[in-house]
Amino acid sequence: MEQTTGVERRSLLGDAISVSGAFEGSEDIAVARDLARSFLTDVQAVHGLPVSGRAMGVV
Repeated sequence: MEQTTGVERRSLLGDAISVSGAFEGSEDIAVARDLARSFLTDVQAVHGLPVSGRAMGVV
């Protein structure tokens, strides 16, 4: 549970699932997209959480 500007919010997942990466230069954009795509695929396959086709398409 976290508080932001006086509004109490609860995570629907309980524990957060996240990934991060740091890249320099525009040549790494494809690598970042692959990382994001892989993460979303794992969220679906490993954690059983739905990821919309729109989210996958944006990545």
